[in-house]
Amino acid sequence: MPFPWKAPAWWTWRVSAHSRVASLVSCWCLLLAAPVLGPLTWPIVGLRFAASSGQTLLNTALGRAQPLERRTHTDWMLFGITFVLACVVSEIGKQTGDPRSPLLLGCVALPYSALQLRTCLRSYRAERELAVVERRLQPPLILPVERQRAA
Repeated sequence: MPFPWKAPAWWTWRVSAHSRVASLVSCWCLLLAAPVLGPLTWPIVGLRFAASSGQTLLNTALGRAQPLERRTHTDWMLFGITFVLACVVSEIGKQTGDPRSPLLLGCVALPYSALQLRTCLRSYRAERELAVVERRLQPPLILPVERQRAA
């Protein structure tokens, strides 16, 4: 299925990586502050989900125009560990009666964070590589003094 729109010009891999870092920080802050926030946790989770969904759409559009390097076996292993831990934590939470325990959720957040940090590094590398290519494509700047010397 074709993706119908392009990412805005200001959405680069660098901005994406910065957003990913901010998302990770908000994830950990929310995880650690959830017991203190009480009922305010759910609206904040909703806002974080909306922001994360928007970031996913922008990254998908950007990835169509400027693909990132492929994921490695380590990335897929971290994804699998995160998925399995989420299932285990969910079951433990059902058994203990505390499915939102910060300790349990932290176990899932650790491999998730490692995966997100690896993606950030890939995004920063893609931005650097794109900058190098753009510099090579720019014509050299010829100053008026150099034109007079050439004549």
